Amino acid sequence: MASHSGVEIKRARADYPALAPGRAVGEEGAFLGEDEACVALGSNLGVRSAHIETALSKMKQFATILKISFLYETEPKYFLDQPRFLNCVCKIKTSLSSAQLLNELKRIETEIGRERPLVRNGPRVIDLDILLHGRAPLSTSTLTIPHPQLHERDFVLGPLMDVQPDLVHPLLKKSVRQLWADLGECEGIVAVIPVVVNGKEVILSDRRKTLLMAVCNMTPDSFSDGGELFPLNPAKLESLRENLLRSSVDIIDIGGESSRPGAEEVPGEEELARITPLLAWARAQRALDGVLVSVDTWKSEVAKSAISQGANIINDYTAGKDPNIFKVAAETGAPMILMHSRGTPKTMNQLADYPKGQEMETIAAELNVNIQKALDQGIFPWKIITDPGIGFAKRGEHNLVILRNLGRWKCLTHGYPYLIGTSRKRFISEVCGGQDPKDRVWGTAATITAAVQAGCAIVRVHDFQPLSQVLKMSDTLYKNSQ
Repeated sequence: MASHSGVEIKRARADYPALAPGRAVGEEGAFLGEDEACVALGSNLGVRSAHIETALSKMKQFATILKISFLYETEPKYFLDQPRFLNCVCKIKTSLSSAQLLNELKRIETEIGRERPLVRNGPRVIDLDILLHGRAPLSTSTLTIPHPQLHERDFVLGPLMDVQPDLVHPLLKKSVRQLWADLGECEGIVAVIPVVVNGKEVILSDRRKTLLMAVCNMTPDSFSDGGELFPLNPAKLESLRENLLRSSVDIIDIGGESSRPGAEEVPGEEELARITPLLAWARAQRALDGVLVSVDTWKSEVAKSAISQGANIINDYTAGKDPNIFKVAAETGAPMILMHSRGTPKTMNQLADYPKGQEMETIAAELNVNIQKALDQGIFPWKIITDPGIGFAKRGEHNLVILRNLGRWKCLTHGYPYLIGTSRKRFISEVCGGQDPKDRVWGTAATITAAVQAGCAIVRVHDFQPLSQVLKMSDTLYKNSQ
């Protein structure tokens, strides 16, 4: 590996004596039927995630996409004087031969705007590489399979671990899992959530910073803050603006329908009428340009309208009760928060029953079904954030079990980043005493610290000004945040 920028390294098969000899053929033989392949995608110019998503969509013209990895931001390799990359790997099934597949991938690169670089391994709009195709190795003048640098690249092996960790390298006779372990610590590869705002890419990651989401309910009947903002007036907006800026809030979560136990459903038109003024105000504030906006809704028509008005994220506490909301997320490219719950606000408390000792597994298994529905509708894996749903169809003891076992949640839900919403919830009073939800701020603070230590991506809170300090200190302790 180069130790300084401006160095180009070229390798040939002879440089890897450990590799078993591949079959050298002048032309690839005839190919019948379908076979599986793994393709690596990378970009470090422009709106990187958009280039990768476009490439994946174009690949559907000639292949069935079986699985896609998470998206990773990685440091450049070989030639170091260039921007960071975004990388992923997809597993496909195709009837194309390896040579035909290569030609199709090169066509996609050209269509997206790649120009052949003057420097090998230099910056590129999009890069598509065949890592593996079929079972037999292949070596021609234009293509080598498996990819000769597969085993040394963390930006390939990391995503490949998501897709097929037990796949055995046909020459090295080691699984992807073993090859990944051979690399040792790989600090330069970080799973990310890209959000495109006004044509610019905002990169979020639970490894770097826990995001602070501020609850802004435009409702008269939410359980702890109903009527605080609704209806709006200039004094309320000025106070909100000052608190958001002072607290360094990352996301404003705007909701127009209460989800408290027993709440009545609100028609979509009324919900939109409630949230639109605050959404318009937030997007008009230059000082809040760097703050994302999520819309707290389960209705597809509300989500679609809010995204068109400048919202960036869909926060669905039902995880797809309205199945069309997945289509909205896929078509708009908005990240989506999927929360576990059962029933409706009127019935959820009667459905809070989980096998003793299997609470986490049961909750995760139920949410995983909805995650798969989202993927099946074309939502990319890096656009999904989960939420175990503390306080929704959960009794006090269930909420405590979740918090005590948060370190397992990400594994149980196959690696997706997650949000925690404990703010002012009733179980805090069950532990600390008191009944007024507004007196639960310091109990909430303890749960935030536990969530950050467990690795959560977002904390959703009402009292964002005092809790921003708790979050900053927790990040400093547990995530080395600067």
